[in-house]
Parts: sequence; C-alpha cells; structure tokens
Amino acid sequence: MMDKIQSLYSWDTEYSADSLEWCPIQKFHDVFVCGTYKLEQNSGNDDSVNPKCQQRIGRLYLFVCQNVEPYLLKKQDIEMPAVLDCKWCPVPLLGKVLLAVANAKGKICIYELCTTENGDCSNGYPKLVLLVEKELPTHNAEDKLSLSIDWSVGINCCSYNQISLAVSDSKGCISIFLLNDNSLELQYHWKAHEFEAWIVSYNYSNTNVIYTGGDDCRLCVYDTRCTDSPVLTSRLHSAGITSMHYSTFSEYLFVSGSYDENIFIWDTRQMKRNIGSVNVGGGVWRLKWEPSKGQHLLAACMYNGFCVLDAIDKSDPKIVAEFNEHESLAYGADWCHGSKTFLKEKLLNFISSNKLNLHVQQTLVDLKLIGTCSFYDHKLCVSTFISSNDKLL
Repeated sequence: MMDKIQSLYSWDTEYSADSLEWCPIQKFHDVFVCGTYKLEQNSGNDDSVNPKCQQRIGRLYLFVCQNVEPYLLKKQDIEMPAVLDCKWCPVPLLGKVLLAVANAKGKICIYELCTTENGDCSNGYPKLVLLVEKELPTHNAEDKLSLSIDWSVGINCCSYNQISLAVSDSKGCISIFLLNDNSLELQYHWKAHEFEAWIVSYNYSNTNVIYTGGDDCRLCVYDTRCTDSPVLTSRLHSAGITSMHYSTFSEYLFVSGSYDENIFIWDTRQMKRNIGSVNVGGGVWRLKWEPSKGQHLLAACMYNGFCVLDAIDKSDPKIVAEFNEHESLAYGADWCHGSKTFLKEKLLNFISSNKLNLHVQQTLVDLKLIGTCSFYDHKLCVSTFISSNDKLL
C-alpha cells in the first residue's frame, strides 16, 4: 500500500487562510484554529494603489472535529488584525490551555481556551478568551508585522509556571517575552536580519538557543544571553528562509525551508552543512514534524501544494505523499496530535464516513489526521494520511 492523503472535509474561510494549528493538549486533540488575512481599503479613501490606504484585517476560527454530523464544527470566529502565525502552548501553563497569535499590527495576543462558564458546557463552548496582548518594541507600530512565534518548550514536557515566547517581525527583529500568569514581560530584543525575519524557532533541548531565518537568505543561531552577534550564520539556502521546526524526538535535529524550494535537515552538532535535503518544487512556508513518532514531516510548499516526507533516513528524506486539492498558495499545515485510540474513540464516524478501506476503519493502522489551508482560494481541508511504513526513530 502506498502512502496516501485523502480529504475528509473542506471549508471556505472567506478571507485568505494562512495558518492552521491543532491543539497539542491531550484533552483537546480534536480542536484546531485557522488564521486568515485580507487587505481591505480604508473607508472613505479611493486610493486603492497606495498600500498606506489599506489595512490588513483577519479572522481567527476555532473548530472542533466530532463523531456526529456536522463532523467539522465551527465553534467561534474572532475578528482581529490579519493573522500571520498562531501557536498553541505545548503544555498547560498554570492549568491554562493557551494560544499565541501574531498579527499585522505588530502585536502578540494570548488567548485561553475556556471550556465552561459557571460549570455549563453549553453556549458554544469551548471558546477562546483574550488574556493579554503586547505590542512589539518599535518606533512605528503601524509599519511592523509580527511574522512568526514559538514557545520555549516541546510537546513532550510537563506543565510549567513560566514559559518564554519568541517572536520574529517584518523589520528583521527578534523579541523574547516571558509569559507569567497574565502578563508578557519583554526579556530580549535585537536586530537579527537585514530584511524580514520570517521565522524563529527554539532549540527545545537548550532554550537559550534560538534559530532564525530571514529574507536576507541567512539562517542564524543566537544565544539569548549574548545577542550582539549570532553564534553561527549559514548561507546555504539561496533564497529567503521561511520555515523551521525543531524536533521533539531528537536532541540535535531540526529542519529549515526556503523560497528556494529546498528543505534542509540539520544536526546541531555539525552546522557547517546540512545532513540531508530535498527539493519540493515550491517555496516552503511551513514545516511540521509528525508529533507521535517524528518520522514524517508535513510541508506547505506554496505553489506546489502540500506533501509528506519520510525522514527516517535523515540524509535522504523522500516525498511519500502529495496533496494538491488546494488551488492557490499552500500556507498553513499541521498534524492532529491524537493517538490511534483517540481517533478510534472520538472520530471513527468522521473518518469512516468517507468510505476508507474497511481494514483501515477497523484498526486505524498508521492513520493520522492533518489540516491544511491555502490563501487566495480561502480553503481549509481536514484529511487523513495513511502510511505504509511507520517506524520509531
């Protein structure tokens, strides 16, 4: 049996969709969010050419997958400035399930996923409630976009009382905030790239170390205890670096993606060269390691749809499945964190309603859920990925 991605459900997000994230907290593996973006003309101004007369608006959707129709249920939509990135905190913070959102106003917003109101689970719950928002350090907030965010912990961690949040922005800067209860405290801020800093990622094994990628084609490694200059700079990518993801299964492994259409696999102990690479035929906007085993890698390849790579051989990753049902820029992509037991107990009807092979329905062997979204066709898809060659790293 060949590896396969099969669409289960699609949904029109109305605005252009650019970010999708499944909740990693065990109780809420059936929950995900999708962020959107739209350029809108300011009212009362006919100058549609001048970008200063336009504003970037957006909407954040909260969805729940369920075992009865409608299988994909929209629980909430929140109007806000255009969403550039969103990330769930991988662990509860003081018992709270938190989502960070980077927006086009140069702000970071932290939302709590609330499940009850006075013990009542009705009235549309779960829903997101804003806890705190913070503006990035800047002299011109109107001209700065928050581009990407990352939490300082991987998914295989316990609950924390304090967690840091790294943010990259359109002026090439990196900001590190300490999230403590309901406040964001700026810890570090520095200029990392000449142009847009498209992506930032923590080293989950040593959270003093930050990896950044920019439109200046540089991949930089910084130690937050001394940010005057990078510890290391790589120029192996030939275009802007747009995506990174550190592995939670290997102490030394992370990946980077670029407008040059290449995905590089890195070993942090030998950063002079990448240890593996693959060309995916489109600029790489998002990369996500599969959360249960870390063998597979999900990639959003902009003009070439979405694909899954098998990276069991890190020196020779291979594309094993492609998904081309989106008709425009492939931007948002993520894996559902639910286990085989979770899928069987909570989503079997959702999955089997699409007439998958009976053996797969009964056993759910090597089956995972993914979410994808694309830009100009404002399309969101929930799909299955069926692997014929799952292995433990």
